Amino acid sequence: MSASTRLIRLLFAALIIVLLTAASSLPTDAASGPESTRLAANVPTQVFPAGTIPIKRVIYIWTEVAGATQYQLQVYQDTTRVLNHSVGSAVCVSGTCSFRHEIDLGNAKYNWRVRATVGGTLQAFSPWVYFTVSASTPPTGFYSPFTADALGWAVHKGLWYLENSNYFTTAGVADRVSSISHTGDFSTFTYEARMKRDGCAGNANVLSIRGNPTLDAAGWWNTEYTFDYNNNGLFSVWRDYYGTYTALRDWTYTSAINQGGWNTLKVKASGPNLYFYINDTLVWSGTDTAYASGKVGIAMYRGPSCANDKLWLDYAKLDTSVADLPAADMLIEMNEPTPGGTRNTAP
Repeated sequence: MSASTRLIRLLFAALIIVLLTAASSLPTDAASGPESTRLAANVPTQVFPAGTIPIKRVIYIWTEVAGATQYQLQVYQDTTRVLNHSVGSAVCVSGTCSFRHEIDLGNAKYNWRVRATVGGTLQAFSPWVYFTVSASTPPTGFYSPFTADALGWAVHKGLWYLENSNYFTTAGVADRVSSISHTGDFSTFTYEARMKRDGCAGNANVLSIRGNPTLDAAGWWNTEYTFDYNNNGLFSVWRDYYGTYTALRDWTYTSAINQGGWNTLKVKASGPNLYFYINDTLVWSGTDTAYASGKVGIAMYRGPSCANDKLWLDYAKLDTSVADLPAADMLIEMNEPTPGGTRNTAP
């Protein structure tokens, strides 16, 4: 064998080693392409995230697998694994499962997948789904008309959809709270949303303020103030703390609510002073020092036997200024609370 032939063979062998080394550095299956040809009924389908998202604290959502007792999630940034976590089937409600990443992801491209354990056996992973985190510094405020997108909003429970090029909607989850939050933390603000609820009249429709949208067992945020109303003409104000719910104002009737129709809810917050409006009527105000800042959001509770429920959002907006504050003890309308309700449902 000539020296030149031996050199060519050596170079060819070196090239093979380099290629094999590069392929082995990729997460399993990422180098071999999608697994769609091998999908089976026991493989979950990823719902969120995908594409470009404007949030760093990600909620992973996928479809429930019948008979699954556990799910394993993996998230990679290029070849670096940033999450390898297993959760029980308790994270699934009404066919949808979710898990909230407890760290903020940096602005970068990621891929994730999930697989189920059925009958004690690990099943095949779902295909890799890629998403890009692109989160900017929160603006001084926001206006979301929901005509073309829901940029800046993160889903924490339930399936939410842009509908008719004008609304953000959800049908909720039976016996749970479905919620979304906007990026950024706010302390002093005027926050407003216009909404309408179909279905069970007694269930709560909600503005959340100064919150931490990590969910408790019922779906309420671990910490938050909420301003609730329902289609029976009642409203309430709550302070939540890790599954303990304190009524700052228990369910109270007001003629300001357009029962079954569109209602605009507004909260003005300045230091410990909180002011709550329905259709420009100041229905309650008070002071509380528990939470000085946090995220704002929107939520709904759907009862276990409710059917044809839907929450419609026309718009939401926030301004980091507060104008025309009334005296803290001034109310345009005041009625006594109605006894007998719960955190989720008015009496």
